[in-house]
Amino acid sequence: MNALAERLYRARKAVGLSLRKAAELCTISQTMVKKYESGSVPSSDILLKLAKAYNVRMEYFFRPAAPSLEGVKFRKRKKLGKKKLEVIEHSILDRVERRLEIEDLCPNRLVQSFTLPGNLPEQVKTMGQIEEVAIKVRKKWNLGLAPISNLIDLLEEHGIRVFILNIDDPNFDGLTGVVGDNIPIIVLE
Repeated sequence: MNALAERLYRARKAVGLSLRKAAELCTISQTMVKKYESGSVPSSDILLKLAKAYNVRMEYFFRPAAPSLEGVKFRKRKKLGKKKLEVIEHSILDRVERRLEIEDLCPNRLVQSFTLPGNLPEQVKTMGQIEEVAIKVRKKWNLGLAPISNLIDLLEEHGIRVFILNIDDPNFDGLTGVVGDNIPIIVLE
């Protein structure tokens, strides 16, 4: 999939439109919307209609390829449907992308790269292991044993991007994932 096709797909998913509804809003066929998302290049007037339907600026479609979100784990209730999960995921990707663009514009890296402390278990299976991991992280990050005054600032300082979004759905609490090479994210409602 080329960058334009990927952006068309992501923009549609971010606003929660089906192929049929997107086609209706743009007065084109559902097949054409699918073709554009598969790599066919729409005319400029169709792109304008798509931008309006998807509530994005035209330039959004011409940005370089967007980062991918991997290893997504939702903290949600059972009632949160698949379509709403897709809307949330694609909305988050847009926020992450804008944040990374801003970080790239800064001459001095504002956020350091994320690295896990060494010797952590692959999977935590017992309460005792939770305590061991906490002690190793506190030691690696020089936290001492005092309470952490601002957890979000602490996570950000160590390369974990934290986003607070107004998802406006009582069935969504948050998610975690990894963007690009090794950028962990946490999204909170």
